[in-house]
Amino acid sequence: MTNLSTESDQAQNGKRAGWPEAFVRRISRGEYPQYAYDRLPIGGSSESILRLDHTQPIGNDPASYKMTDFELTPEALGVIDEWFAWLVMGTVNPDGVLEMLASDLAALPD
Repeated sequence: MTNLSTESDQAQNGKRAGWPEAFVRRISRGEYPQYAYDRLPIGGSSESILRLDHTQPIGNDPASYKMTDFELTPEALGVIDEWFAWLVMGTVNPDGVLEMLASDLAALPD
């Protein structure tokens, strides 16, 4: 997961440029299988980009992860599973949830 910092955020705090806003809009519309946009219910940045192409196993060492009280609903996990399958296989299930979401995501205003 990558915390989201856009160019306008960076301009306000004087640090180097972040993610281009137009690119973030395309990511939020689900145009790329390797990126998933989310708003996580944990502290820090309110917006995040998940890099599914950087997924790595963490093993069972307690020092390699932090448990929280949050979990995905079965429906949300299904969307992530379909998104990951899109990345790995290069196709979207025509009867899946991700295909149904595609038109809604594409219709988001700028």
